[in-house]
Amino acid sequence: MDKTLHKIRVPLSLSSSDDEMDQSNEEVNNLISNRDTIEDEDDDDDLVYMKSPNPSLVIINEQSHLTDHNHNNHNNNNHDDDNDKQLHNNNNEDNLDSVELLMYVQPNIIKDGFIANAKRVLVAGTGFLCDAYDLFVINLVLVILKTQYKENSGSSSIVSTGALWGAVLGQLVFGFVADRVGRRIGFIITLSFIIVGAFGSCASFNISSGFNIYVMLAIWRSILGFGIGGEYPLSATISSETSVNDTKRGSQVASVFSMQGIGIILSPIVVIILLTICGASHIDLVWRLALAFGGIPGLIMIYFRLKMKETQSFTRNASIKKRDMFLLIIRKYGKTLLGTAGGWLIFDITFYANGLFNATIVSMIGFGSGPNSTDYEKIFNTTQISIYLALLGLPGYFVGVLLIDRIGRKKLQMGGFLLLSLTYLIMGLTFNHLVKVKWLFIILYGLSFFFGNAGPNTTTFVLPSESFPTKVRATCHGISAACGKIGAVIGGAAISPFFHAFGLGKTLIVCSSIAFVGFLLTFFIVQETMGKPIQEDELSIDDDTIGANNNNTIELTPI
Repeated sequence: MDKTLHKIRVPLSLSSSDDEMDQSNEEVNNLISNRDTIEDEDDDDDLVYMKSPNPSLVIINEQSHLTDHNHNNHNNNNHDDDNDKQLHNNNNEDNLDSVELLMYVQPNIIKDGFIANAKRVLVAGTGFLCDAYDLFVINLVLVILKTQYKENSGSSSIVSTGALWGAVLGQLVFGFVADRVGRRIGFIITLSFIIVGAFGSCASFNISSGFNIYVMLAIWRSILGFGIGGEYPLSATISSETSVNDTKRGSQVASVFSMQGIGIILSPIVVIILLTICGASHIDLVWRLALAFGGIPGLIMIYFRLKMKETQSFTRNASIKKRDMFLLIIRKYGKTLLGTAGGWLIFDITFYANGLFNATIVSMIGFGSGPNSTDYEKIFNTTQISIYLALLGLPGYFVGVLLIDRIGRKKLQMGGFLLLSLTYLIMGLTFNHLVKVKWLFIILYGLSFFFGNAGPNTTTFVLPSESFPTKVRATCHGISAACGKIGAVIGGAAISPFFHAFGLGKTLIVCSSIAFVGFLLTFFIVQETMGKPIQEDELSIDDDTIGANNNNTIELTPI
């Protein structure tokens, strides 16, 4: 890559005149932008530096290096070892007024353009497609399994919840791993778990009555879920950090998330194709191939992830001392985390509760199977219905991609929650009359998916990837996503008994109230991140920054 050598004279003394410092600052600012990297001329040291948004400290040459020690404040004698770092000259030439800084300035290495952006979305989003496919195909697989294998009490439940709890663990673990070890290595590991879990699931079999096919499938699904969970913080963080244009960053991250919609609709399509090809006589082969298919896209995409480079945001901050991140998050970003995690939890309560109504609503509008239908016909009919339901919500994902950088994340989430609340309320209050007007009922039910996917389902994924600095970004996204999955558990555990006890009408009113709480939380707590340069948060945690925020120095942060 072409690089240009520049020589800049930078004042060393803290007492240098403001004019000198302003001139040096102007020279550096003219040379580099937020993403330009600066390498020193000594290739043996292989040092790379990045201009920080917050001017603080920097003087570097072949005979100088950065070390941790106290910074003497001319106004007082206080010392803060954790917060302050200053230049130490190996030759102890304390009387120097300035130093010549030889720098290579190279252009941004992140490529722009439709093809480059599409490739980034595919590399990050294909794993998410696998995630959605694997999480939703199991519902159809369980319908098939019940016709082939004896089901004990709770057998289906452990298979479904295995992936869910595995995902919660994966979100927390890989969020932390991504911030400590790196995004690239975490991204490879998560996809590996998905591939192993998918192919292992399709090979499940009965061993004994106590260790039957459902138990084995639950184990493999937990492994799969662990990888799926890790994809949430990694996909969002990598997409956010590799976006070239801050004004289009939201649409890129939302495009990755929209692969969930593709995965959801792909699962019944694959099953119905397999049912058509295999027929009723080879029904056991259908569910095995359907589960195996979930690992194929990941098997193809892992090659491209192996070729990935670490994101610039992570490498730029890799050498900055990592402190107790949990305390740091609570102290500095507790309110922000409450907004991102709380919004995700609230939405997933309603999102997964909505799925509980599918069978009842399908039966009410006359799409159910007849009493004399064979097992194969029931499976085929259920799969067809799943395609229709997936199609109802699919446009919402793409509308979210189009609107997120136009009206903002906060407004889109507020609007989504409010419209979702109104839709549930209308359906709940007019339920007894609405069931007699089937076409209107279908439209309103479809709108509940549309408003959810266009609004909070998309924004709760995007917001955590932009609301936190690099060193805790993936961790906070993982915590937020894990709260979402906990919301899904609450939706199933709390809403389901209420639904069976009081009926669909009253349950929809409860869901309306929950969605309105999401609207209020977004209005009062969630912060807008649209157009906000992601670099401005790189050194926003004062406790860990290099330098003492002295305005008389120039800062280049080592990466």
